Amino acid sequence: MGSKYTILRALEKYGDLSQIDGKPQRVIFRALRKNQDGGEEYWCAAAPGAGLRAGSRMNYDGKSLVVIRADCQKISGAPLYEWAILRQEQGGALCG
Repeated sequence: MGSKYTILRALEKYGDLSQIDGKPQRVIFRALRKNQDGGEEYWCAAAPGAGLRAGSRMNYDGKSLVVIRADCQKISGAPLYEWAILRQEQGGALCG
């Protein structure tokens, strides 16, 4: 259980404030690559229960993003954190 609390503390201390489907959350983002259409893809992590799932919408750093893949990382069956791959939406308005 100590690992879970370490991750939650790291999200609180170092995570960026974002919104997942309009709900404020602290997340850690990392740029992955640019798409052929010029948009970018990102990886992000959030606390368990944050609501990351395929189709969720998020904004980050002035970009409108959509979750294309998500899962929950677990240790011994206990949720540790959620992660997602997000794609920048072209020409979309910011969420929230």
